[in-house]
Amino acid sequence: MLILSSPAFPHGGTIPGRHSGRGEDRSPAFAISGIPKGTVSLALLLEDTSHPLFRDFPHWVIWNLPVTDALPEGISPGRETAVLGETAIQGLAYGRHRYAGPKPPKWRRHLYRFTLLALDCRLELPGNTGRKRLLQAAKGHILEKAILAGWFPKPPDRE
Repeated sequence: MLILSSPAFPHGGTIPGRHSGRGEDRSPAFAISGIPKGTVSLALLLEDTSHPLFRDFPHWVIWNLPVTDALPEGISPGRETAVLGETAIQGLAYGRHRYAGPKPPKWRRHLYRFTLLALDCRLELPGNTGRKRLLQAAKGHILEKAILAGWFPKPPDRE
């Protein structure tokens, strides 16, 4: 079973401010386990599941990630970016060729979902690819997927 976790926050917890559009806007580090046999590459998406106008509004799409048990914090921006010695592609989302962390309207709390896909191939897609086209290309190649969700910002302190 494919599992995606992060040392920055637990599933269902609060995404730290440093990983938000109101902070340093750095992608969190990830730990990956249970990668299925036959996995050739990984893809990762970040979506705002609470967006009032656009369901599952994409914030980040990156594919052709290496098969690894950990992804580093702060993946560099750019259409093509080196991740653990391999070239990954970052497409178009709220973050254009980069990670764009949570940034809901002030005084609103949104749920964000990271989805990791274990693929049986590398995807030959141009850098102007968005979430919909990425998922279409991945269809039939997804061996397993894992989800890590977190809230931003943290709930207000109750008195």
